[in-house]
Amino acid sequence: MMKDAVIETGRVIKTDGVTATVMIDKGAACKGCGKGQMGMCNPGGSGMVMEVNNTLNATVNDIVTVGIDSSVQKKGYLLLYLLPTFNFMLGAVIGYILKHTFNISYLDVASGFLSLIVTLFFSFKWLRKMEKTEKLFIKSVVKSTP
Repeated sequence: MMKDAVIETGRVIKTDGVTATVMIDKGAACKGCGKGQMGMCNPGGSGMVMEVNNTLNATVNDIVTVGIDSSVQKKGYLLLYLLPTFNFMLGAVIGYILKHTFNISYLDVASGFLSLIVTLFFSFKWLRKMEKTEKLFIKSVVKSTP
C-alpha cells in the first residue's frame, strides 16, 4: 500500500453521507500552494473550505488531517514536470535531426519549444480533469468531539 501525503489539518463543519466539508486552517500548506500564492482560494481569510471523502466517518467539529493518495500526487508530478521535460528534449532532438536533414536553422529550438507548449497544454487539461475527479480524504481524526 502506498503512503498518503498529509495536506493539512482542519475542522469538520458539515457531513453528508460519504463526504464531509472541512475548514482547512490557514497554515503551511497555504504558503506552499500555488493557488494560495496566486490568491485563487482566498488564503488571506480564516482558511479554505473543502469537500472531502469522509473515509473515517468523522462528525461535525472533529479535528482531522486531510490527505491525498500518493498515486494521485505522483500522477500530477508526472503530468506537470516529467512529461513536459521529456517531450521538450525529445522535440529538440527530433528538430536537431530534421535541421541537418533539411538544412533549416533553429529548427531544433523551435520544435523543442513547440513540443513543450503542446505538452503543457494537454498536461494542464488532464490536471484540471484530475482536479475535478480526484478528492482529498480524511486521513485521521486528531480530536473527536463527543
